[in-house]
Amino acid sequence: MLNKNTQMNDLRSQIRLLEKDITRDDNIIVPFGVSEIDDFLSGHGLMLGKVHEVLGDLHFRLGNVSSIGFVVALLIRISEQTGTNKRILWCVKNENIIRGNLSASGLNWLGLNSNRIIQVNTLSEVDMLWAIEEGLRCSGIMAVVAELDEPRKGAASETSIFWRKLQLAAEKNGVTGFMLRPNAKNISSISFVAETRWRISPCLTQDWRPKWNLQLLKARNGRSNSIPVIWDPITRSFRVAK
Repeated sequence: MLNKNTQMNDLRSQIRLLEKDITRDDNIIVPFGVSEIDDFLSGHGLMLGKVHEVLGDLHFRLGNVSSIGFVVALLIRISEQTGTNKRILWCVKNENIIRGNLSASGLNWLGLNSNRIIQVNTLSEVDMLWAIEEGLRCSGIMAVVAELDEPRKGAASETSIFWRKLQLAAEKNGVTGFMLRPNAKNISSISFVAETRWRISPCLTQDWRPKWNLQLLKARNGRSNSIPVIWDPITRSFRVAK
């Protein structure tokens, strides 16, 4: 059994190797198409090849429904704007609230071809973290989505050195990461500073289109903001809700 110092030294060595190999200096940005969002983000849009964090609503039992819908909308925007049809790695834990099963019909209704999803069902945090890292290292993947647990102080997934390693992997290979935390209450326990951090809450709507309140909590070199938006699966676009 390796002791903690040995494990940390191994991680640091791996990070130094990654930093030496990084040659990407092109930042691809996908706009939301809504100035009230884009103007608050560095580069006026969502930066690809980075790791982003999406929190669920605190007062809604199915807190992952809105956050999953929002991420699916972003994946569609990325595909439309970049013209890529690469696969998406979706990592879940078997005991999550929807029993680890994504709805193919729901994804297709929102506008995302479910055949592009590679779903990985993991039984432990170690398996989950391994799958996330391997996905971010694969340039044949467009994005990695992971449904994480409530932040726990001392957990392997909350160490800053681990997240730095993931961020470097994403930057090197141009793979975008979305870390879903549907029930995150104590975000002060999260040592990871994402490129962006969002909290997504459902809103009542009078028609069939999804409506969410997007709260931009943090944005690197950007500003926080809160705005209600509607996602239109037909036009595959966001617009400000009235």
